[in-house]
Amino acid sequence: MSLWNQQHHSPGSLRSRPPDRDAESDRTAFGAVPRTGVAAMNQFRVVFEVEHDGNWLVRAPDIRGCHSYGRSLNEARNNIREALGLFVEGSSDIDLVEQRRLPRSARTAIQACLRARQDANTASDAAQRITAATARHLHQEIGLGVRDIGEILGISHQRVAQLLAGEAA
Repeated sequence: MSLWNQQHHSPGSLRSRPPDRDAESDRTAFGAVPRTGVAAMNQFRVVFEVEHDGNWLVRAPDIRGCHSYGRSLNEARNNIREALGLFVEGSSDIDLVEQRRLPRSARTAIQACLRARQDANTASDAAQRITAATARHLHQEIGLGVRDIGEILGISHQRVAQLLAGEAA
């Protein structure tokens, strides 16, 4: 989220500054962003809790009475921003520090899932390196063509050409 408001000008509307003006008067000109409050970011901790029906209850524990809900995390997030706007001036510059409270069984399942995905990414990276090395070996040492290498390794001949050209993506 940007802290700066962009001004849109029609073509030709931007004129150079007359030589008799100074920086101080430029800062106070119409449309200039004031120094105070520009970098100030309101940061609020918000706690999301899933209800028995799958909806999300979200609250800002540091602001008494500030809470909302949503059918999805995104909806709850938008709703708590709106609720914070009733309590805090400048709600468009709010930075949410989110905490999600889930049952222990869900946290355990999520951790297992994230570990498995990380392991899969690591294995995929290793497989790509080995595939590239094998394709180079089959091409340079044995003299096989890209189509034969692709058939042997179970990848397209276009991918073999990429690997031989040094593209790892």
